[in-house]
Amino acid sequence: MDGQIYKVPCKRTNQTVEERILALRRRAQPPRMKDPGPNGDYYNHADPAYLDLQTKYDKMARALRVYTGCPVIAAKKPGLTNEEEIYSS
Repeated sequence: MDGQIYKVPCKRTNQTVEERILALRRRAQPPRMKDPGPNGDYYNHADPAYLDLQTKYDKMARALRVYTGCPVIAAKKPGLTNEEEIYSS
C-alpha cells in the first residue's frame, strides 16, 4: 500500500472459524488420473482448473480470517456470515 505501514488491531480466531477455514482450503480436490503419474501419484496436482479453484478457496479462507479476526475490517460491512459474501466484499 504505497510503502506505508498500517497497524490494524486483530484478535485470535476461535475454533469454529478455524474449522471453516480448514474446510475451505480442503474444498478444492485435484482430479484423479486413470494411471499413476511419474511419481506414482494418482492425482493431477498440476491441473489448471484445480489450481484455479485452490487459489480461489485460499483467498476465501484468507478473507474469512481477516473479516472474523479484525473488527475494524468487519465494521465496514457488518453481519456477513457466508464465505462467498465475505470474499466478494
